[in-house]
Amino acid sequence: VVWVPVEQLRTSFAGLRRGRLRQSGPRLAELPLRVWAREEGAYELLDGFKRLERWRGAGATHVPVVVESLSSPLDAKTALLAANAPRRTLSILDEARVVASLRHDDGLGPKTIAHQLGRKAHWVQRRLALARGLSSEARLAVDAGRVGPSLAHALTGLRHADQDAVLASARRHALRAKEAM
Repeated sequence: VVWVPVEQLRTSFAGLRRGRLRQSGPRLAELPLRVWAREEGAYELLDGFKRLERWRGAGATHVPVVVESLSSPLDAKTALLAANAPRRTLSILDEARVVASLRHDDGLGPKTIAHQLGRKAHWVQRRLALARGLSSEARLAVDAGRVGPSLAHALTGLRHADQDAVLASARRHALRAKEAM
């Protein structure tokens, strides 16, 4: 991580990043910007457009950056996509566990949880259904990525033994999620 003057940053790729900003929960510590070193000390921004705007608005003169080793605009645009589309590291069941903890350990109601997490009440209800409604085998399958969100939600409507029977049948017949549903 190096600190560079704000005036050395270029944002010519900003038009490629017009996605909506979604706030959820408390703001975490700001990460460094990701840039591509251009000619004569200039840096092209690849990741952190909103952070840069916040820092500029706060009057920052220098910002932390990570410089990517790229050789062309094509590589830079590919890196822009990779930086802004990280792999999902939480499973839907991880989300359900957190929501259930907020509900049961912290005593929050569904509307409060939804507000705290920046989600809709329906999202909270679906996560709570997953937390309390899946069999042990179904939980393992969801955590391993073998069962996706739609099938997981459908399984919560069944008794645990029936969930396990559906999953066994789906495995035995190599069914896709839609077929298993």
